[in-house]
Amino acid sequence: MSKEYVTIPRKEILGLISCAEDYGYTTLLPDFFKWLDSVSDEEIENYAKWFKSEEAQKKGYGEEDYETSKERLIEYRKKYQGAKT
Repeated sequence: MSKEYVTIPRKEILGLISCAEDYGYTTLLPDFFKWLDSVSDEEIENYAKWFKSEEAQKKGYGEEDYETSKERLIEYRKKYQGAKT
């Protein structure tokens, strides 16, 4: 049996990390960070700033979502980046 792999864009994994607490799958956070290897401040900022975009505002997102997303990603990175799983 051959193995098939799915490639998930880093931005999508950051999105999963950002909302893990909301949807109750924080137990997967160590694995998400393992898959990403490392996450930079710039990468977090680039992900979070989408919440300030016109597209995001049309969907009801705003400054609070930007701040929450950024804070969570930084918090989880401190806790899980480089953690042994």
